[in-house]
Formats: sequence, C-alpha cells, structure tokens
Amino acid sequence: MTDWTALIRRCGLFTVMAGAVMVLPPAWADTIRLKNGNTLTGTVVSADDRQIIVDIDGVGRLMLEPNEVLSIDAGAEASPETPETGTSRERLWEKLHTRVEALMKLEKLEEALLVAKQASDLAQQIFGPEDIRTSDSLTSVGEIYLAQSQYGKAEKSYRQALGIAEAVHGKDSPEIAQALLNLGLVKRKQNRYAEAESTYKRVLELLEPVSGSHQKMLGMCHDHLGLLYLAQKRYTEAETHHRHAVDIFEALTPREPEPLANAFAGLATSLYYQERLTESAAAFEQAIRLAKEVFGPSHPTVQKIEADYRKVLAMLRKRETEPSTGDPGKSGELGNRLALAARRSKEGRHQEAIGLAKEAVEIAASATPPNPEYDLAALAVLVHVYEQAQRYGNAEEAQRRMIRITEEHFGLHTPRLIPLLDNLAVILRKQGKTLEPEQLEKRAARLRQNS
Repeated sequence: MTDWTALIRRCGLFTVMAGAVMVLPPAWADTIRLKNGNTLTGTVVSADDRQIIVDIDGVGRLMLEPNEVLSIDAGAEASPETPETGTSRERLWEKLHTRVEALMKLEKLEEALLVAKQASDLAQQIFGPEDIRTSDSLTSVGEIYLAQSQYGKAEKSYRQALGIAEAVHGKDSPEIAQALLNLGLVKRKQNRYAEAESTYKRVLELLEPVSGSHQKMLGMCHDHLGLLYLAQKRYTEAETHHRHAVDIFEALTPREPEPLANAFAGLATSLYYQERLTESAAAFEQAIRLAKEVFGPSHPTVQKIEADYRKVLAMLRKRETEPSTGDPGKSGELGNRLALAARRSKEGRHQEAIGLAKEAVEIAASATPPNPEYDLAALAVLVHVYEQAQRYGNAEEAQRRMIRITEEHFGLHTPRLIPLLDNLAVILRKQGKTLEPEQLEKRAARLRQNS
C-alpha cells in the first residue's frame, strides 16, 4: 500500500503565531513573487495548505492560494542585527517564525531552513537558551531537516527542543508531549522502532491521566503508534491504536477533519493487511471524504488514498467472483452485525456491542459452505469489543480461537499469524502475565523474518 501518511501534514508540529496582525516597519516587508509575473510587498501573517495571508500597506489583507506563489523573500534589512530595541527584535522573531511556515507550505525547504536558523539564533539571543520560544524555533529547524530526510540533524534539533521544554515545564508535564512526539517520529523514520515505541508510550503515560486541551495530542500519539506498528507488520496493534485515534478525533470540539482523515486512513490500512476488506473499504471512504474536505478533490493526498481504496475494491470484486466464497446472504448479514457492534462499542455501550459481536460469530459459523474468513472477521470484532470493555479474559479466549482457525486453514507458518500472536501477547500482559507473551512475540518475530 502507498505510504500516504507521509503526505498528510502532521498537526501541531509548529507553533502558530496566532492573534492580532503584526504591524512592522516597511524595511521588514516580505517580497512575494507570483507565478503570473506580479510582485507584492507586504507582511506574511499566516499560511496553511489552503491559503497564505499577506498584509499590504494601503490595501489591506490579501489571501493567496499556495499554487499562485512562486517565492517569498525577506527584505534586505530583515536580519537579527537590524532591530535595536527588545520589542522590535521580538517582533522580528515572530515574523521570521511565521515566514518559515509559509516557506514550508510552498516546499521551499532550503529557504525555510535559512530563515529557521536565523529565527533560532535570534531566539537564543533575545529570549535565552531555556525559553519555550527558543524551543519552538529549534522544532522548526528539526521539521525542515526531517522533510529533507536529514534525520541525524533533525534528531539533534528535536532533542535540544525537548531539553528546553523539560526545563521549562518539567519532565513529567503533559506540555512536553509534542516535543516527545517529534523525537519519536524521527526515530521511526530511522527504523529505530523499539526506541520510537518507548518514546510514544512515555507520551501516553503523560497524557492519559489528563483531559481537555491535551486530547488532540493524545490522539496524535495513538496515530503515531499505529503507524509504527504498521511499519512492523503488527497489524492488530496498529488497528487498536488507530481506532483510539479515530474515537478521540471524532470527539474533538471544534471538529478537526485533517487528523481524523489521517486516523481513518491508518485504520483502513491496518484492516487491509488483515484482509478485512469490507471494513477497510468503509474506513477508506471516510478518509477520502474528510481529506477532500481539507485538501480538495485533486490534492495528491486525496489521490493517494483513493488509489489505495481502489486496490481494496479490486480485491473485493475478485473475492466476489471466486467460486465457493460462501453464502452471499450471510456476508451482508454478517457485515451489518459487525458494523453495528463496532458502533455500539465506540459509544461505550459495551454489553450491546458484545451481544452483537457474538451474534456475528454465530452467523459466520452457520455459513454454507464454511468460510474461515467469516469466522476470523467476526472473532476479530469480538476481541476488539471485549478489549474495549476491559474483559481481557474473554478477549484472550476469542483471540486464541482466531489463532487455532488460522493455523488449521492457513498453516503453522503463515504470516497471517503475526498480528494475532502479537495481540494475544498484549492481552495477556494486560492480565499481568509475562512468560507466555515473550514466547508469543518470539514466534511472531521468527515468522516476520521468514515472511
């Protein structure tokens, strides 16, 4: 499947300079060159994927689409040495910080890096090495290095930013979660999966006891963990964390479609690799709808998700044309029960969800001819709803049944066992067991090596 997640902009990686428009001396004006040959002089106030806002003296605020802009250049006097007063230097830092975002949106990474380093140096001069604004500037530098695949340099900047955040807020504060997420991301990009997992789990420990304004960050952490597990082919665990992310983002007020689209796409991918194609297609449909809302129908992000969705549909059509696929009436009835069980579980109506999932298991078992795919799909949802209800003993029983069915129909060495073994290890650990989980993980690792 396409690594569409790299294309979706991560929320919260930069600190946005919100609030009133900054009024700066004309000597600090930006030069905005448009693709139609025109040139504007003004102050870049903010930028995102859909628009760049510029204040122009005597004209007012102008909104440009990123595809209209060729380049953004700083005025000749816009350097840390120019302002003499503390207030003017702080305003220049804010201006530089905002310009970095605009250049990043335009994918002008070399220019963005020069400005980001300038902002970082200025922040250390005027705010000091232990000010959160210095941490913000270092984070910007790290993000640009990450986009350039210069992971060692990105990690160095992220570690410096984390050190400042810990000094300002404390090592046990939820306020350092973003800095930790950034560090976890660069570790994942370097395939240092164990270190990344440890970093993400530290974020969960910081954020799960709190609520309110930190919920979005908690959702981001679950999403990052899901992507980490996808990279390791730990698909059941990836599904669990992407479902958590979906639940969190759906509950946010105000609504934020971009991270929700990201979480649905991750969920769809984890279901695809478990060959739960109907569920995968439904999740991809949600991701596409939300991504179009954010980016528009022709954006590369939307096109990549749609390409993966088409792969799922093609596999579903192939499955439908294959002989002896089972009772078609059972398929529709089973799908309805599974969808309703998942919905009730998400609503916290766990007893109803368990009842519906059990009905789905019975429907799958009554298919003629017997179809192990039906059995596995129903049991997977039953495991999930038991876990959501924290009934881990019941979840263990259903998970072991999934493993037995998979071994019976697909063999003892099938890669399909990998996520099942991993998830059983997770369930056992939640019950305080340690010896068997280690054995299960070793077996899963051997299967990964041979797959």
